Amino acid sequence: MTAAADVISAAMKTGKTLPLSWADALESARLLQSPETAAELEELRESLAEAKRANSELKSQLTGASAAVEYGIRMPDGDVIDASLDRADTVSRLRRYRDSWPGACLMSRPVAHGPWTEVAS
Repeated sequence: MTAAADVISAAMKTGKTLPLSWADALESARLLQSPETAAELEELRESLAEAKRANSELKSQLTGASAAVEYGIRMPDGDVIDASLDRADTVSRLRRYRDSWPGACLMSRPVAHGPWTEVAS
């Protein structure tokens, strides 16, 4: 109860005199939540912070990564086959495929390569 009284007192000192303002202050202080909900919220915040750290670490590992373009051939059924970094070779194969599948077409996608990292074997 003392915590709730302190929150309401602090709200009143900032000019918040309406009960709705007090309820908002109590909610902000997480005093209107059950202990289970408060614990779950804290766990979610910790998980989010951990995910942000991992994301930041991955981004820093990819800094300076070189970008390449990979080429492939999309067949009439939508599958992309024969992925290669060599455009001329892929175009050559595409011409042969078009003899049997006129709807085949050249596709490309960016590929990012980060630095190599040694791992335990």
